[in-house]
Amino acid sequence: MTLSPLIGVLTAQSRDQAMTRLAVDLPSGFRLKHITAQDVTALMTREHAEHPPLTSRQKLTLWPVNGIIISQQVSRAEYESLSGHVPSLPLTDESDLARPEQRQQFLASVAARAEFDALCDGELTANRLMQFHTCYKYQLLAHSQPLYRQSGPLVAGMSDWPSLEAFALAYRRKLMEILSCPATRENHTNVLMHIQGYFRPHLSGPQRQALAAIIDDYRRGELPLSAPVAELKRYLAMYPHSWLSSQRYLFPSLPSVAEFSLQTEAL
Repeated sequence: MTLSPLIGVLTAQSRDQAMTRLAVDLPSGFRLKHITAQDVTALMTREHAEHPPLTSRQKLTLWPVNGIIISQQVSRAEYESLSGHVPSLPLTDESDLARPEQRQQFLASVAARAEFDALCDGELTANRLMQFHTCYKYQLLAHSQPLYRQSGPLVAGMSDWPSLEAFALAYRRKLMEILSCPATRENHTNVLMHIQGYFRPHLSGPQRQALAAIIDDYRRGELPLSAPVAELKRYLAMYPHSWLSSQRYLFPSLPSVAEFSLQTEAL
């Protein structure tokens, strides 16, 4: 599946000027679409309308974008009012987008939303939903361990929902809630150590010690995250493991997100 996430740009100024400025800093694969405050208001009104109410399937496919960037010309008050009404849609403004870590988090969230939306556009099955959740395990743990633990009972109770579409709506809200939490060095270290455990049976004592040292150097801030991730992927190539190979933490759905992350570390 080839993803091409679509980001809406809400701007009060010249459409072309804002789109051109923002497009410069986006990695390949992402697209921009100009939207207005009226567009967003109309969609929010439609989503929450009671007469007639939307079905779960209609709500899943209502939003034509996978995330929204608020132009610097739009007031902060308007930004905050929007963020409270579209909790399941990645939302940022240009000032936050200018910060490398926040930009990386936003783009990763948009890519995840795009992948989930593509899943919902097709034939929705319990197996596909479970596979999605499984693939994002370590990515979600890096953002919030407590919220990831909350997602377990939600997924386990999938069959209790009136429909798979109703479950998918609730799951998408939880997914975006987790990804909205900044990933921390502590959480990354925890994830890296979990992945390290898969290779213990295959590695010699010196290899295990060297790998542990790289992870610890990252924990202390002496190495970028890409260093232990690259080492784990090197061992994964030597000792294939299908479950690990499916993890978005190691292999993002959009390769340009990983490439952009490396560029961010170099800043």
